[in-house]
Amino acid sequence: MIALFLVTSFATASFALADDPARLKEAYDDAIKQLQVAQDRKNELANENEQLKARLAQLQADLDRANQQFSGLRDQTYRLRHEAAALDQFLSSDLKRWSDWSRQFNRLPTVDREPRLLIDRDEDWPFSAVVGG
Repeated sequence: MIALFLVTSFATASFALADDPARLKEAYDDAIKQLQVAQDRKNELANENEQLKARLAQLQADLDRANQQFSGLRDQTYRLRHEAAALDQFLSSDLKRWSDWSRQFNRLPTVDREPRLLIDRDEDWPFSAVVGG
């Protein structure tokens, strides 16, 4: 497209400027400069394209890694849900077994999600902390 434009403009200029060699040389130099600018821009775009391809490859690798992690977590959660359902079914099949399990489970120490002060545990706090008396 650019080459066609330049050839057409150069041909037109050559017919109009055939009688003046200085103007013809000036038009030729101008066409060469335009070709050089177009070639430089083409090289810049090619470099940009290579950088974008490298970035795309990196993003694709990241996506593949994330999909592998997701697949592993999906399989793990499926397995855990399956085991929990099997345990629930096993325990619910016998009432004694369920009561034994719940009694053992309730004996396990629990971790408080929010720390509590001793004041919260002692309902008689102001009166239980009598000094000297």
